[in-house]
Amino acid sequence: MDFDSPAEAFAAIAGLVVGADAVGSSRERDYLFGDVRSLAVFAGLDDAAYAGLVADVVGRLVDEFGTEEGVLAPSAAAEVAAAACAVLDEDRRIQALGMARSLAGADGAAAAEGDVLERLRIGLEG
Repeated sequence: MDFDSPAEAFAAIAGLVVGADAVGSSRERDYLFGDVRSLAVFAGLDDAAYAGLVADVVGRLVDEFGTEEGVLAPSAAAEVAAAACAVLDEDRRIQALGMARSLAGADGAAAAEGDVLERLRIGLEG
């Protein structure tokens, strides 16, 4: 997986966290389209473009890594983190990891989300 921009990398990381369990709660959605949406990395996008970016990147994740019972494979996190490192400087990698942790905590981090977060941490802090 490759990203053309930091915004794509952030959207993929967010998609991994939301897709780590089969819940997709309203709290996660509110956080994704509220706090995550307001990050500077998405400043050049209007709401429709942001929603389209998230949908496109999540579709790419599903196409590339597949799902099992609606859940993305945790192993996808290492590959996404590696691809993200190619377009994110150190400050943005730290911000992306913080965003992922906050998103996971929006509805109480499930065990599956914890596994994804650990794999992202290893890959982004590498």
